Amino acid sequence: MKIVLINPPPPALFPIARAALYLKEDYNFPLGLGYIAAYTRRAGHTVKIFDPGPGGMPLEVMWKQIGEFRPDVAGITS
Repeated sequence: MKIVLINPPPPALFPIARAALYLKEDYNFPLGLGYIAAYTRRAGHTVKIFDPGPGGMPLEVMWKQIGEFRPDVAGITS
């Protein structure tokens, strides 16, 4: 099974807060998604994690890559 896990970026309504979230010394990888990915990979599934905020990945690029991956299941953290 192909699984995609997504950590959505914070709302664009708060650009100052959004910029502050991704300072290198303040950013933390979404460990919950990492744990889920590790568990499902050990079970034999293919998993991709998308965390577009820190790298500045445009959402259009993320959606295109997800579409090309063609996942069977998608999980979104909140």
